[in-house]
Amino acid sequence: MITLQNQLNSEENKKHYRYLLIDMLGTTSELSKLYAQRLKQLLPKKDIAVVKRPSLSHQLFTCPHLVCIGQPDQNVNTELLLSSIIQVNEDFLAAKPYVCGWLVAPQSIDEIAQRIVKIGLMLGELCNMSFAPFYEPFRMQLLQDSHPTTPDWINVFLPDNLTYYYIDIQQKLRTIKPAKNKQLLPSSLPPKITFCQKESVNLFRLYVNWYDIKEEIDDEVSEKDLMALVEHYYTAVNTFSLTDIKDRTVYTYYSMQYGELLKDEEIVTVINDVAVHSPGTLSERFLAIHTHFQMLLNKK
Repeated sequence: MITLQNQLNSEENKKHYRYLLIDMLGTTSELSKLYAQRLKQLLPKKDIAVVKRPSLSHQLFTCPHLVCIGQPDQNVNTELLLSSIIQVNEDFLAAKPYVCGWLVAPQSIDEIAQRIVKIGLMLGELCNMSFAPFYEPFRMQLLQDSHPTTPDWINVFLPDNLTYYYIDIQQKLRTIKPAKNKQLLPSSLPPKITFCQKESVNLFRLYVNWYDIKEEIDDEVSEKDLMALVEHYYTAVNTFSLTDIKDRTVYTYYSMQYGELLKDEEIVTVINDVAVHSPGTLSERFLAIHTHFQMLLNKK
């Protein structure tokens, strides 16, 4: 809370508007100051803008909302900021977090709301999707972490001089700073970025289940675990062409536990056979050759 508040109230950021982006597909308590009706009572109409997501345009109350929590040359609204931090903690590992992020920008609230829609449409086209809700924290983290070289590449889509803050799935504050130089928008994306956006729901479930597995054995999830899960899941789909979600999940978790499965020829043979002849049976087939996994574990 203090770190984020200091960032939003810094001398440079204080020159601009400070916005809170919330997703109405998430849920919050009716007692929260961030509850839609409470916000309308607390703030003037001009300080709240609907982000008219195309696929939800006929139900505006379900679309994201942009809320101005700080005017230029003024501190942010402490109560709303605190409420947003409380909500982030309550949303931990929620599939649809209510709070998406905080934005600092010189542009008006309506300009930013319209730009968010355009970015979602542009990224959707690049990912072969109708619309990419990039502002969802988990999707944003995937966009950043699945890029091979430059995590902040997404800033080329953002309006000039906009700084974007969000809390990632490890509950760490992320900052996407404005692009230093004007750059052309990409005409295509690396395959892994596109893959992660299309498979984000499955990847999120994998992570949540992995978190529960680690918690049951009184262990903690590493910061590297998310991208390790992504890599193994990507291999399951693109190297072995596993079509059944159960097989993909089994492959991913076995890889997390035992290491590189491709090092064992018998394991690879079984995976290929399941992919071609018996989708959905990988768990049983792996149990039948359990000694091979122990050998992999001993080599780690």
